[in-house]
Amino acid sequence: MEKLIRDIAEYAGQLGLWAPRFTRHEGKTLMISALPCGRGKEARPDSGHPVGSIAAFAQKNYYRELVERLRRLLRLRRGGEEPAGARIFCNSRLPEKDLAVRAGLGVQGKNSLIIIPGAGSLFVLGGIVFPHMQTRENSAPDCLPADQVCGGCDACIRACPTGAIRKEGGIDPGLCIQAFTAEERPVPPEVRKKWGITLYGCRICQEACPHNARAPQAAETAYGHIGPAVALEPILSCPAQELRKTLFRGTVLDMSWISPIALKRGALFAAAHQKAPRLLPLIKDHTRHEHPLLREASRHALNIYAEHRGLT
Repeated sequence: MEKLIRDIAEYAGQLGLWAPRFTRHEGKTLMISALPCGRGKEARPDSGHPVGSIAAFAQKNYYRELVERLRRLLRLRRGGEEPAGARIFCNSRLPEKDLAVRAGLGVQGKNSLIIIPGAGSLFVLGGIVFPHMQTRENSAPDCLPADQVCGGCDACIRACPTGAIRKEGGIDPGLCIQAFTAEERPVPPEVRKKWGITLYGCRICQEACPHNARAPQAAETAYGHIGPAVALEPILSCPAQELRKTLFRGTVLDMSWISPIALKRGALFAAAHQKAPRLLPLIKDHTRHEHPLLREASRHALNIYAEHRGLT
């Protein structure tokens, strides 16, 4: 068994996967690893060409890249054949952060993200379930305790524009911009004020984290390139139900758990921040939208436009 674990670790290294670790979950052995997504590029607001920003982890489809590399890992191990019953997971319903901690891959920082000591948190997680493999709970030396990794540092807490990171650690989902960009639920006024040009994702706490000062470069991938910014006009012109399979097909924004209504709402908030006159007709169209969240977001955007005109 130890040789098998060493072989898998060697293959994973050849494929650019970060330090695979093993643990047990619901009676099955799991390997969990990470793929670096890097810092990405930064979007810039421009009233002449209004855009919505995309967080680094979603600028390319690193999730799909990780899945493909895990498939190759399985084939390498079995001489071209995937072992019976093995199942790949990535961005799944499994408690991936908890598994990463239990396996010794990393620790959960105050911002709830997994920090790999010496490498930071700019990764996506994924792994393989091996239902017929037997191994001990943790195949790697334990990582440093969370209190030693974050200690008295509160950089992410101070950086979060909405105060979503609790002092004792953990996220208040009712204040987290990242959560709202994917979910259909009302956004509090105090969060709307801090939205900026965000379309999907938020990386502010990761930018502030000192563990990311020497983060690994992003893995190479040809999948799902979307870049740091997306033009708002096509998003606001496209019916919500068609967004994922037209503008965002094959990208991270095509994931089934990301609400197209939430994406449209994010586009309206980003439009309000940039106050581009060319978007006004599209914003007004959304005041008659069938979905109440989009009607509310469009009214908010129009109020911002009106306030701006009153000051100029």
